Amino acid sequence: MTQDIEGLTKENKKLRIENKRLVRELYHERNANERNRINFEARDNLSKVISAEKCRLEKYMNLLLANSPDIILFFDSQGHLVLSSNSYLQSAEVSAFGMINGKSYRELLAPIVDEEFLSLIDNMFVIAIEEKRSVEIDYDIDFGSRKNVRHYLIQVIPMFEGAGTIEGSMLLFYDTTEITRAKREAERARELAERYARVKSDFLSRMSHEIRTPLNAIMGMAELLLRKDLPQSAREDAMGIKQAGSSLLTIINDILDFSKIESGNLEIVPSEYALSSLVNDVISIVRLWIVEKPIQFVVYVDSSLPRKLVGDEFRIRQVLLNLLINAAKYTKSGHISFSVDGGMEGTDSSVLRFAVSDTGIGISEENMEKLFIDFTKIDTYKGRMLEGVGLGLSLAQNICRLMGGRIEADSVYGVGSTFTAIIPQDVADGAPFAVVSNAPEKSVLLYEQLRICADSIVRSLDNLGVLCTVAEGEEEFRAKLETGVYRFAFVSSRFYKKIKDLARRPASDVNFFILTEPDGTPAADDVPSIAMPTYSAAIADMMNGGASREGSCERCVVNIGFTAPTARILIVDDIPTNLKVVSGLLSPYKMKIDCCCSGSDALELMRKHRYDLVLIDHMMPDMDGIETAAAIRLLPGEHSSDIPLIAFTANAMTGMREMFLENGFNDYLTKPIEPARLSEVMASWIPREKRRQAEDVGVSRSNLLNGRYVEGIDISAYKKRFYDEESYIEIINAYCVHIPALLDKLKNVTLKTLRDYAVNVHGLKGASYGIFAMTIAREAEILEHAAKCGDFEMVSANNASLVKNTEKLLADLNELLADIRERDAEKPVKRSPDEGLLKKMLGASRKFLADEMEDALTELERYEYERDADLIVWLRGQLDNLEYEAIANRLESVG
Repeated sequence: MTQDIEGLTKENKKLRIENKRLVRELYHERNANERNRINFEARDNLSKVISAEKCRLEKYMNLLLANSPDIILFFDSQGHLVLSSNSYLQSAEVSAFGMINGKSYRELLAPIVDEEFLSLIDNMFVIAIEEKRSVEIDYDIDFGSRKNVRHYLIQVIPMFEGAGTIEGSMLLFYDTTEITRAKREAERARELAERYARVKSDFLSRMSHEIRTPLNAIMGMAELLLRKDLPQSAREDAMGIKQAGSSLLTIINDILDFSKIESGNLEIVPSEYALSSLVNDVISIVRLWIVEKPIQFVVYVDSSLPRKLVGDEFRIRQVLLNLLINAAKYTKSGHISFSVDGGMEGTDSSVLRFAVSDTGIGISEENMEKLFIDFTKIDTYKGRMLEGVGLGLSLAQNICRLMGGRIEADSVYGVGSTFTAIIPQDVADGAPFAVVSNAPEKSVLLYEQLRICADSIVRSLDNLGVLCTVAEGEEEFRAKLETGVYRFAFVSSRFYKKIKDLARRPASDVNFFILTEPDGTPAADDVPSIAMPTYSAAIADMMNGGASREGSCERCVVNIGFTAPTARILIVDDIPTNLKVVSGLLSPYKMKIDCCCSGSDALELMRKHRYDLVLIDHMMPDMDGIETAAAIRLLPGEHSSDIPLIAFTANAMTGMREMFLENGFNDYLTKPIEPARLSEVMASWIPREKRRQAEDVGVSRSNLLNGRYVEGIDISAYKKRFYDEESYIEIINAYCVHIPALLDKLKNVTLKTLRDYAVNVHGLKGASYGIFAMTIAREAEILEHAAKCGDFEMVSANNASLVKNTEKLLADLNELLADIRERDAEKPVKRSPDEGLLKKMLGASRKFLADEMEDALTELERYEYERDADLIVWLRGQLDNLEYEAIANRLESVG
């Protein structure tokens, strides 16, 4: 029984376990069924969503194909059409898609395009499929029979699926007719604008040429007047004409460089300049504008401003002249005030304020905004247009902005205007602009009844620390002068006749100065005068006793410091006169000096001899100084890379030293070479072991040049540079020998030879400066600059005058030399030239020893010869031309 119960219990347990398993399976089955039901429902819903989305996409695709203005064609992988936009159906005049379904692009396009276009499409499909990228072209097509040519951007786009398999392609025609038409119209507009700009430029060029011709004549006549012995007032007038012409020429050049004006891309070229020079130039030009107007022109310059600045003096002058001349043009009466002040910013920079005030017509408030707009002229009075506030102010503002400054304007219509140019500048010399020595001990009595002028002078004197009292009338002036308080009396020229007895009073302790009218006409020949407007620098100069006069030049003392008889130097210059000048200046050093006229000759001499120093001219034909220096540095041997090379040039511009140092030179000299500067160079670069102690060289003068005068040349100036007049006469002789050949090269200048002309006229400039022919040198300098700038018109207009003036100078110099030879003609007579001296000269010519040849020939020239006298004359000509080989050949034949 017990066993039966246990068996039933176990069986029952198994049944419960099985029952639980079946229940779990049923539960899982029910869950699975539920999940399947849910999945089926979700799958059905997804299918419905996909179907709806497909329908929506097909709808939009159909709408796209139906409404797109562009032609869209879809092809399958076999190239058969499967979809098309309605725009194609309309263009090809096809009524239903079924008419074209399954066709190739060739079948679709052949009826409406030519074979050339189909070939292009063939190539596009080939490239697109082979390279798996889209391809496009632009083409004009006339679809259908409506003869309506349209411009299309055509694309072939391959379509990919999966791992890059091409399943089809698209052919698209984007209608870009309107865009293309706009581009073409813009291009035509651009071409028209360029054509207009060219026409405008041609017009301005022709206009400027027409202006330049008489302007060159005006400036030339002014220059001719300045060369004559004129009264001071006439000289100032002529200088004013020349300066005004130069200013006008500057304006013309700015108009010609029209793109620079319109873009504001003006070049600023900073250099060191003296503030007094800038102010004087501006005043001299503006004074001409107001001399015949009832206008008082007053100037104030703060005496504490720096003496020398670094900036673009030319551009600042241009700005100031624009502001001042505008004021002069629009002021009928009253006054114009020009003031310069400012302040330091740190130790090496300053901000200048140039203010121009006038009592002119003024500018209305609504027109103030138009002041600085390019080519805009404001309506000044009831619709009347006045010139002068168009290009000028805009250009001036651009210049100031490029220099880091600006122009401010303040005006009251009918009362006047004030324009202020604020310009930062670097400081080169921070010493005060003007100083009166012992100012507290000096006082001034001023007799000037024009209040604006009196106030201006009082302000300047107060700024200088000088006490000034103004006398209102003659009686007051006489009474105050008798007090003995005043050391200086400034008297207006209008009142001088009333008190001239005081000025001419014997043993007077009062220094009288007459303040003349703007035209500069002196009121008296025996009383110093200064033209109004005056300002601090001019006043200080007067009260300090004026510029010191140069002392006598009867003896030239040259501190050479040493001689170097074992040193050897080479001088390279294409102008023989310049070689003579430099050789003469170096003669006290007793060095061996070789000379040559070209860079190639210099290289040949460098291969033969070891030099301690080489001086090379900058501007030479064929191989210039920089090219010569570079070639010397490449010569074999350590000495070529170490030898000191000194450039000498007539271009004494800022930046030249840096340029030479960057191109292989060690130092440089400017022409005309000053002995003091030459001494510095020799002391810096001649080896110390080759120097010998020397005393100062004092050279007494002979009397060959005393009292001589040649127009256009300062003969007496030789005493400042040369050691004896014989050296100077020798250099004049070289000038007369060599310059005619140079003039021949200058006579037939053309546009193609302008570059060579610049080199040749540069040579004339340097040689003329060397003999103190300053007028010829300055003319040559102007034309050299014009040639370098490509201004053929200016060169051609003035070259004939330069040649003519130089030929006249040569004639006068030859006459001077002939007279000197006649006075110095008495020489001892010998039967024939000394054979020993001829052999010495032969040996020296073979070794290119210029000094030894010169010494031998100078000794030979001390005598007259009964025979072979022509040999000595011939040798002199050949030596002056540096024809050493010809000399050697001739002397060898002489035996």
